[in-house]
Amino acid sequence: MRVFNCHDCGHKMRLTGESCGYCYTRKAWYQQSGVFCSAVALSCVVIGVILASIL
Repeated sequence: MRVFNCHDCGHKMRLTGESCGYCYTRKAWYQQSGVFCSAVALSCVVIGVILASIL
């Protein structure tokens, strides 16, 4: 799954890895897998809290 584009060369990058597979430029902080997974987990928690408060 290619989620991000490299800012330097435009290569489509996967979620895993620390750098572009084509030009080896380091990913931006918001393209790191830890940040992405944390955002998804936080979204799930917020949705769960909202659903729990509705019921």
